[in-house]
Amino acid sequence: MQIGEGKNIELKILLIEDNLGDVRLIKEMLNFATNFKFELKNTEDLEQALYQIQNEFFDVILLDLGLPDSSGFQTLIKTREAAENIPIIVLTGLKDESLARRSVQAGAQDYLVKGQVDTEPLVRAIYHAIDRNRMIRTIQSLADDLSKKEKRLRKIIQTSPIAIIITDVKGIIKFFNPATERLFKCNNNSLKGEKFENLVKKEGSKHVSITCGKNDIKYAEVSSVDFQWETEEAMLITLRDITKNRMYKKLLEESEHKYRHLFEKFPFPMVILNKKGIIIDCTSSFLNLIGIEKHEIVNQNYEKTILSPIEELHIFSKDNKLINIEKYPESFELKINKKDNKEIWLELKFYSTTLNNEPLLYITFRDITQIRASEEEMIRLEKTLHEMNSLIEYAPLAIFLMSQEGKILRANQGAKELLKYDEEEFLNSKIFHYFSPKDKKRIINHYQDDIYNLKKRNKIETKIVRKDGKTIEVEITSTILKIAKNIIIQSFISDITSRKQNERNRDLLLDQLNKSLEFKDRFLAEMSHDLRTPLNAIIGFSSLLLEKSYGDLNANQYDFLNDIFSAAEHLDDLIKSMLDLSKIKIGKLKLNKKQFSIFKLLKGLQSIFKPKYEKKGISFCIENINQNTHIYADQLRFKQILFNLIDNAIKFTEKGEFKFRGIERSDHWEFQVIDTGIGIRKEDYELVFREFGRIENDITNNVSGSGIGLALTKRLVELHGGEIWFKSEINKGTIFFFTIPKIRKHQEASL
Repeated sequence: MQIGEGKNIELKILLIEDNLGDVRLIKEMLNFATNFKFELKNTEDLEQALYQIQNEFFDVILLDLGLPDSSGFQTLIKTREAAENIPIIVLTGLKDESLARRSVQAGAQDYLVKGQVDTEPLVRAIYHAIDRNRMIRTIQSLADDLSKKEKRLRKIIQTSPIAIIITDVKGIIKFFNPATERLFKCNNNSLKGEKFENLVKKEGSKHVSITCGKNDIKYAEVSSVDFQWETEEAMLITLRDITKNRMYKKLLEESEHKYRHLFEKFPFPMVILNKKGIIIDCTSSFLNLIGIEKHEIVNQNYEKTILSPIEELHIFSKDNKLINIEKYPESFELKINKKDNKEIWLELKFYSTTLNNEPLLYITFRDITQIRASEEEMIRLEKTLHEMNSLIEYAPLAIFLMSQEGKILRANQGAKELLKYDEEEFLNSKIFHYFSPKDKKRIINHYQDDIYNLKKRNKIETKIVRKDGKTIEVEITSTILKIAKNIIIQSFISDITSRKQNERNRDLLLDQLNKSLEFKDRFLAEMSHDLRTPLNAIIGFSSLLLEKSYGDLNANQYDFLNDIFSAAEHLDDLIKSMLDLSKIKIGKLKLNKKQFSIFKLLKGLQSIFKPKYEKKGISFCIENINQNTHIYADQLRFKQILFNLIDNAIKFTEKGEFKFRGIERSDHWEFQVIDTGIGIRKEDYELVFREFGRIENDITNNVSGSGIGLALTKRLVELHGGEIWFKSEINKGTIFFFTIPKIRKHQEASL
């Protein structure tokens, strides 16, 4: 067995299980795995388990849902709350599909049924649970981080005063912000699906014109950058409205006397420098942007102000001349710290003109702090996507990422190896196409309905067809990831072909075993009937001889005949019990229920057993039962139940007393047979109700019995619709409990 091969790290396992037999079995299964190193710690109740979880680290938890201090689904809920980051595998004896689904949805990594799992599936489930738990936590963390970053980016774009358009690689518009609607004078979503180049007319390398109406033309400065948008290659285009810039520039050239008015009305912050680099004027909007007073910058050489970094552009020559405008850079980005220590980014644009034959340099400013933040956010977003892709690619399971329609967006290496397809063949195809046609409807329901419903199981077993035509059986576990505003379906697919074949083989063996057991029971029923015919003759004739119907007997003859009569009666009781047990198993034993007095029946049994318990010096008392206590049941079988339990109490009680107690509940009777006998060891509990089960010790070896009485008693109680159980303490005694429902004949008929 190679389950543990290559994984030499010792795993620390917490087993929460109160059945010592199951603990030993699980430990033996884990020891049987090759190269599987582990440290197993066992706790028998939930309180002790929660204490261990708080004080120690564990790689995985194996949890039984039925514990002394907690049972059912709440056991998992309490354990999950205490161990949020530890994978939990439910390992229980209850085969309940609904509970299994709820357990996985509540956070369990797997649900295994005792007796239906051996070493290989158990060790694989442990490794898968640890890997899946680690992977889900990492992927969810990356997805949450990615979603937050994309939300911030969308908010920045939406609130940006600059028109921003996002297109795909073919130039088709996928998204635009409110500033774009204002620039193009369009309604919501009217630009989506249009080709960007069809909406504008180029006006040089960096400018475009936009026709908004018959005589309404706007001009914009355009720039673009390649990036990824919603996991696809895209282009981010910014359009800065320069319609007014062009108009103002033209007016400045045409009319110098309007200069000051237009200057202050200029939509962007601006400064003017002369050919010596002295700042001769600036707009109020510039002062507000930088947060300074006019006297702090006007009439200052630019080298002594925040503009000093533009020196590297060599705009000013040594002979006090401005360089040719064609040599000006398209833009220049500058980071400054304002007086309040707030850091901002500015984009500078350069223009030249003349006033009174003096060359002047105009510099306009645009606050691009948010745009720079968006670009940095975009870089971090791309990095997160890259990390997420790496994690998925090298995961040990086959993983598919899909759209809500089932379109495959991503398939990792495990998926390619499982189905034998290349990634190019997966992309843009739908996941439904790879499954067996008869399962297609069920698969579609899984992806389009079940995974969105918390009450339904997000795990499904089906068949899938590989590229080579081979059909394999798989288990699919699907989850939903929310990345930004997109819903991504993530599916983990495991090959379970070998496991399903083993299950089919097991079911075949169980069917054969059940048929063999049924044949055995029918055989016993027939044989028991045939055996009773000669046995009745032995009992009858020996009874006649003992009654001296054919003459006196000497002492030896009387003893021998008495032994024959006792042995025959014992054998007759055994055959009756075997016959009843066989009839129950094959469904031939019918109950004849009626109303009768428990008190009268108990008094009769007290008379029968009185010689036995008085001989041992013990007492028998009846509690909570009087002449008015009646029950609806099969009187003969009810007497048989009491006979077996009382006989058992007398056999194993050497001193003290034994009691019969009745307790009336709202919908059933509860009866207790209490003794002060030798008690039952915990390791012998499983033998108590087993057919022919005999507890071996120094005391019980001297007590006669077939080992079938309690097994028959259990069957008779269950045939009445009740339950039977016991509590015991060594050298202190045992209490047997059993219940009989309060159901009447007319109620049984309606049921």
